[in-house]
Amino acid sequence: MMAEHYVANGHVWHAYQAAGYSVQGSDRTQRRRADEIIKRPNVQAYIAKLRSKAAKKAVLSRARALELLAEIAEGETPKTRDASHSDRIRAMERASKMQGWDKPDRLQVDGLEINLNTSPSRRRAIQKHHQEPTR
Repeated sequence: MMAEHYVANGHVWHAYQAAGYSVQGSDRTQRRRADEIIKRPNVQAYIAKLRSKAAKKAVLSRARALELLAEIAEGETPKTRDASHSDRIRAMERASKMQGWDKPDRLQVDGLEINLNTSPSRRRAIQKHHQEPTR
């Protein structure tokens, strides 16, 4: 039980107390006992196992992220039916970016970076300016 508390909060002494170990003696004695328990090989192995489980749960796979975005965009589940129109559009935009379906916002050619969201006339002016010889 101490290992679970330790993984949850990261504090050895708080985990010791939360696990119900004796609070007899000074704080120094309690901290020493807590350190002794947490350093035991079997406790360390269990902590590693708990952290591994937690890490697996915390990782959101790309496929699952796309699945969730699709649910929001389509509004097919009870949780996503109330999604606003703008939320659905943002979900579609994000999914398209994750899939690489959208074009890049910037393009770099011969050391010149061009913002593709600028107007064509502005892009031509930028290109012309950079093509002029420097003196």
